[in-house]
Amino acid sequence: MASAKSLIAGTNVALRLWEHGTRERDRIMHSRSYETVGYVLEGHARLHLGVQIVALGPGDSYIVPAGADHTYEITRAPFRAIEAIAPPPRDE
Repeated sequence: MASAKSLIAGTNVALRLWEHGTRERDRIMHSRSYETVGYVLEGHARLHLGVQIVALGPGDSYIVPAGADHTYEITRAPFRAIEAIAPPPRDE
């Protein structure tokens, strides 16, 4: 199960801790209205970003542009990452 804990939010950017405790695909491809940049703390995943697949592990960083179709496939749990989101989402 995935969870995102808000750490702090300003006017233009928010910071959260994103955790996924099981080995599974997060969900079907989806998009968000905000840009996300992340840094992996623990675990491994495959970021499906459009037709591109990016392998992620501890110490890796990633970016998901606003409006980009994407999903995460957790391959070694638990998966934990710090994410900055701009602009901060108002509906989540």
